[in-house]
Amino acid sequence: MSSINPLGDEETDTRAAEATECFDPNTESLAAIAESEQILDSGQRRFKTAEDVFEALDI
Repeated sequence: MSSINPLGDEETDTRAAEATECFDPNTESLAAIAESEQILDSGQRRFKTAEDVFEALDI
């Protein structure tokens, strides 16, 4: 399986896989949405879907 992490950082790959497995858009709480918006406001870029990642990487 190829990694979407171009740097090959195993920890990042693991964390991304765990986040993907745990994410359920039907049950995501408003608190989690608010937290992600705060992170986004802090200057870190977050992606909601794998398609967003591929688009940003221009794949």
